[in-house]
Amino acid sequence: MEYKKIIDIITEKCIDFIEKDLSLNPISKKIYLKDVPKINLNYLTSIMSIKGHITAIVVFSYEKAILDKIFYQFTKELDVKDDEKDELYAESACEVMNIVLGNSTKSLEINDSLLSFSPPLIVNEAKSILNKKDSKYYHSMISTTDGNINIYLIIQDKQNGGINE
Repeated sequence: MEYKKIIDIITEKCIDFIEKDLSLNPISKKIYLKDVPKINLNYLTSIMSIKGHITAIVVFSYEKAILDKIFYQFTKELDVKDDEKDELYAESACEVMNIVLGNSTKSLEINDSLLSFSPPLIVNEAKSILNKKDSKYYHSMISTTDGNINIYLIIQDKQNGGINE
């Protein structure tokens, strides 16, 4: 499976989820198929790895405004105490990623090859991730009326992981 198809599937599943389940209004999507030298991170970032016939890292980087809206949508019916807000804020970013990658699984799997996913990690206050020589970074951006989500797909060279057909 080629990287363009992988990032396109994840991007489309993300658009579908944020529009239907979180009532966000996607305006546009852009997919950048050129390898990028580094990832410039937004306000808060969640990261998961994929293992199986695809060996990759997926990064969702959220602008603050859209993450505020996501947090509100996830917690609007909860009585959130002040000391719980930071943790639930980060968990909201992780939950979007879990749901989107879970919804992508069927489209990403081939034959009888199963994919496994790591639990999501949160990165905050980081500015960028530099590209390693044997990795390729691909990028999509979903723009909404509430801000942007940047999705990165990091694939290692096939000799060191990568994508197996």
